[in-house]
Amino acid sequence: MDELKKPSMMPAVTTTMALVCLLIVFVLSAAKKTRSEIGTIIVFFSLLGLTAGVIVQWVKYLKQYVNFAIEQKLREINKKSED
Repeated sequence: MDELKKPSMMPAVTTTMALVCLLIVFVLSAAKKTRSEIGTIIVFFSLLGLTAGVIVQWVKYLKQYVNFAIEQKLREINKKSED
């Protein structure tokens, strides 16, 4: 019987950490007013894009985890019925 592997959280966690770091940099630079309006707009749209990427990564992980949990439960039920 093939081994059932739990899905990895690494892509979702990595993109989330990148988003948090970019948010901190954005807030700190906005507080110091070291960036021009164009730079602020570019960083803002980068934040929006990265936020969309984070949401996609978490949805993908959750789908894989739900499939993993269902498959694991079905294997447990099949194993009990064989006994």
